[in-house]
Amino acid sequence: MAFDIFVNYRTADAAFGAAATYVLLADRFGNDRVFLDNQSIPDGSMYPAALRDALESVRVLVVLIGPNWLAADPEDPGRSLIERETDWVRREIRRAIERDIVLIPVLLDGVELPKPSLLPDDIRDLVSRQAVEVRHTSLRADVDRMAERLVRQIPELVCETELSAVLRNVLEAQSVVADELPYRFCRRTPSHRCPRCTWSNAPAAGRIVASSTRR
Repeated sequence: MAFDIFVNYRTADAAFGAAATYVLLADRFGNDRVFLDNQSIPDGSMYPAALRDALESVRVLVVLIGPNWLAADPEDPGRSLIERETDWVRREIRRAIERDIVLIPVLLDGVELPKPSLLPDDIRDLVSRQAVEVRHTSLRADVDRMAERLVRQIPELVCETELSAVLRNVLEAQSVVADELPYRFCRRTPSHRCPRCTWSNAPAAGRIVASSTRR
């Protein structure tokens, strides 16, 4: 399965924040397009392979940074977990930088970006990215605002939204497999153009449109 948005977090730092962010982003874009390890990896799957596969398909890495993001490494006094070469938080960020995808630091409840000197060289670029703030007192509004920014950066996040539940139910009732149809459900304006959808004098946004590529 190809995901679009990857939620990167440290369990001891932002497990609840990651879960809440996933729910809100999945509500907007679909849970099959937002990756969170404990929600998106099927039972019995090889964890490292699933993470690597997701990292190769996503267009966005959302990095949640809370107060314990730079937690100390219990096995190496004087160093932080992010300094471990095998630290998954670091590995995921590093791969996003290598792929040159959208990388968004998300600062939770007033936390500041870490100082560059505290980060390994291979992910120091993280602190040069425009960050967004998310607070628990305005969680939905803050995540919605981030989602809107993502749509402005990557319009296809909306253009490729799955068929609506109502439409899918209609197709299933008629024994039609929606994924086999060369159509998509696009919620943008009739004047919108993107490589994956075309409008044929559409009278209003929100209609089924012929797709130039099959999913």
